[in-house]
Amino acid sequence: MSTKADVLLSLHLLAAAIWIGGNVYFHILMARAKAAGDVGRMGYLGQEADWIGNRFFIASAVILLVTGPLLVDELGYDYEFWIVSALVVLAASFATGALYLGPQGNKLGEMMQAQGFTDATRAQFQKVLTVSRVETTLLVLVVIDMAVKPGLG
Repeated sequence: MSTKADVLLSLHLLAAAIWIGGNVYFHILMARAKAAGDVGRMGYLGQEADWIGNRFFIASAVILLVTGPLLVDELGYDYEFWIVSALVVLAASFATGALYLGPQGNKLGEMMQAQGFTDATRAQFQKVLTVSRVETTLLVLVVIDMAVKPGLG
């Protein structure tokens, strides 16, 4: 591997660890708070996820989406299904976070501040959590896809 490929791969892996590892970590913390019925902690974790997401997850996603194709070109890979599917999932996840999870998470925070944990906020919370869990599951599958590299001989 060339020095350029080493740098690109290092940046790519670090970005994946921050974005996807951070997502998994927040889901574990949120599941614990939800199981304990700790509304205050759930609200706090939502605010922290928003803050970290805007500052670290978005940057990590951009780094992944830039370094991925650069690595493909540098290493001479073809755009096989495992690469294209990973890029599609990463781009969709980025869009989901920016266009849905961020705004809906903010709406949830406002609802919780105004109303507390009512049936309406509980429903909003579950909707946001479900979308986020699907997104995180797909991101974990991308990590497996990248590790296994199906079809790469």
